[in-house]
Amino acid sequence: LADAARAILDEYLASSDGAVRLQAAGALARLGDARGVAALRESLAEGGGRARFAAAALAQIEDAEGLSFLRRSLASKRREERLSAAVALARAGDASGRGQLEEALRGGSRLVAAEMLPRLGHARGREILRVALDSTDRGERALAAIALGHARDATARGALRALVHEGSSPQLAALALARLGDTAALPALVECLDHSAFRVEAAAELVLLGARGDTEPTERLRAALASEPPAGRIAAALAVLLLHERG
Repeated sequence: LADAARAILDEYLASSDGAVRLQAAGALARLGDARGVAALRESLAEGGGRARFAAAALAQIEDAEGLSFLRRSLASKRREERLSAAVALARAGDASGRGQLEEALRGGSRLVAAEMLPRLGHARGREILRVALDSTDRGERALAAIALGHARDATARGALRALVHEGSSPQLAALALARLGDTAALPALVECLDHSAFRVEAAAELVLLGARGDTEPTERLRAALASEPPAGRIAAALAVLLLHERG
C-alpha cells in the first residue's frame, strides 16, 4: 500500500493541474522529499493563494524561504492575510506574528488568535480560552475546547470527550482530544480517515497514540486511494505514508 501511495504522489507531482501539483508537493515536502520542497519554493513566486499555501507548507518543515515569505506577509494591507501569516508562523513555532495575534484578540478572530498564542508562551490566550469554555454560547464553548486541546491544555478534556460523541464537529474534537494523548479519541480518529479534510492529521495523531499498525485505518485509506478525486487521493497517500513511515 505504501508503494501505491508513493506512486500516486509522484503521478500528481507531474500533473498539468497547478493546484493538484501544489498539493502533491506539499505532501512530499511533509515527508522530507526534496522534490516537494523545490516545487513549493517555485510557487512562492506566483503570489496569491497558491503562494500562501506553499509558504505555510514550507514553514511547517522550517524552510527559510517559506518563513521569510510569511514574515513579509505580516505587513500586508489586508487584515486577513496578516492574520493568516501570523497563524502559519505560530504553527511553525515562529513568534514573528505575535503582535498581529495579540491585535486579533480584540476582534472577531479572538479564539483563533487565542489558540495560537499559547504556542508562543503567551498566557493570556490560554486564559481567554478557559473563560470561553464556560460561555453560554454552545458554539463558542466548542471552539474554545478544541483550541485548548490543540494547546495541550487538559482543562478541555471532559468537554472534548462529550463533543466527540455529541458535537457538530466530532472530527475536530477528536483531533484536539488526541493532542491530549487521550485514547478515547481513537474510534473517532479512525472515522476521520474517511474525510479528506481530516485524514492527514488523523493519521499523524494515530501514530502518536500507537495505532499506526491497526488494520482498520489501512483498509479505509486503501479505499480512498482507489476511488477518490485527486485531492482525496493525495491526502490518503500522505496518510498512508505517515502511518507506515513514522512512529
